[in-house]
Amino acid sequence: MPNLVYSARGSEVETVIIDGQIIMEDRKLLTVDEKQPFEQCRRQQRASALALVTILRQPAVTSTK
Repeated sequence: MPNLVYSARGSEVETVIIDGQIIMEDRKLLTVDEKQPFEQCRRQQRASALALVTILRQPAVTSTK
């Protein structure tokens, strides 16, 4: 069995069962919302861009000695 597991490629896997729970069936993840991490990344990207724009709009601070 170990040889089968280690010699298989990801493209050859259709169904994954872990501890009796079907995790992936017909190459579709059943336990994870695949869109959620991308939505989270887009929200963070927007927040970072807004923070950068806010910083860039602040007047430059010059020191006077």
